[in-house]
Amino acid sequence: MVRVHYNLLAIAVVVGLLFSNPAVAKVSAEVAGLLGVVPGLGHVVQGETIEGIAWFGGVAVFFASGFGVLPFSKVSLHTGTNIWQYSIYDVYRDTGEKRKYKSTLIYDTLAAYNPLNLIDWVSPLQLGANAYVTYRGAPDTVYRGPKRFFLGVIYQTPNAMAEEALYRGYVFPVVSKVTHFKPLGALTSAVLFSFGHMLYGYSFKQVLAGTVNNVANSLLWCLQTHLNGMDIRPSIFTHMWIDVMIYHRWRNAGSPIESSSLSGAVFSPSTSLGYRLFF
Repeated sequence: MVRVHYNLLAIAVVVGLLFSNPAVAKVSAEVAGLLGVVPGLGHVVQGETIEGIAWFGGVAVFFASGFGVLPFSKVSLHTGTNIWQYSIYDVYRDTGEKRKYKSTLIYDTLAAYNPLNLIDWVSPLQLGANAYVTYRGAPDTVYRGPKRFFLGVIYQTPNAMAEEALYRGYVFPVVSKVTHFKPLGALTSAVLFSFGHMLYGYSFKQVLAGTVNNVANSLLWCLQTHLNGMDIRPSIFTHMWIDVMIYHRWRNAGSPIESSSLSGAVFSPSTSLGYRLFF
């Protein structure tokens, strides 16, 4: 699985280096992103045919592997989902208004490791709260050592980057612009994010706790994005390190359970974390 995400990062870097150029808009950035629901279609419509084919090919290969069409048994739908999510943001970003900050696949990947993203108050608040709950020695946790921690960094970087790209990089600003009401954009992003991490097979209280936890985190990431001029890089940093803590500490981390197709595999600790915070 780690090798899979190395491949994802390699694909991201290659695509970013070779094809990431501002497109000549033929449709609005919002429509281009919506067309990206079909991987690469938004790029093709905007005239970025080669990049569109590259995005489509990346998603198709990993999805085909996940469904067992290709002989890569360890390649999951999760990786294809990550590529698909980021591709929507990519075409939206490249055809939208010129940004004051540098945002490409490479910059967004490096953002996960940039400690300067701790400057605003949202990141320390979220990381501190999650660290307290995750590492306070609850009976259903187990220390997994530094190797597990560093594997979590590798594994969670593309996950956080892709999810922030879709939910805070595309859904949040688009709904905010269409409705002229940012709180509704944030709430829409949070609800979709929570739905994308819906958990099954748990008690009502556990599912409710997980939902509240996901909505709360998502709203804070939207706030962080808003405070940073709609720059998603700080929320990528916060999201990634929260996921790393969960992956590192919780006993069941890494064991995918049933979830909606929007998020692929999701870890059961997110439900337990919410349960401990809210019940």
